[in-house]
Amino acid sequence: MTRKSTKIVLMGKRTDEGENLQSLIKDLFPKSLPGNFIYSISFCYDDDFVFEIPKSDIPETISLDNPLNIIEDVDYSYDGHLEIIEIILDLNNVKGFLNKGSNDILSKIFPN
Repeated sequence: MTRKSTKIVLMGKRTDEGENLQSLIKDLFPKSLPGNFIYSISFCYDDDFVFEIPKSDIPETISLDNPLNIIEDVDYSYDGHLEIIEIILDLNNVKGFLNKGSNDILSKIFPN
């Protein structure tokens, strides 16, 4: 049994001017993700086909500025309409990174 948590997908209906969620709150989203933060990436198509990118094919850095760039980054194509790019983070790796960063900052402020 995998240890995946419940997925939360944040979506938004476009504004009357055509703006999407990412363009409205882009400063809250990271511009990229390190590959070691990623547990898995899946492409979900409108015909219910789901392709999970092999872990070995996940690039060192994933750019989130344009989600369709992820397809080019992993060099994958499928004829169906792509509905969702699902990225599941490995929170153990994220937590380790944050803890190390916090410890490094605190050790400079409060040396032993």
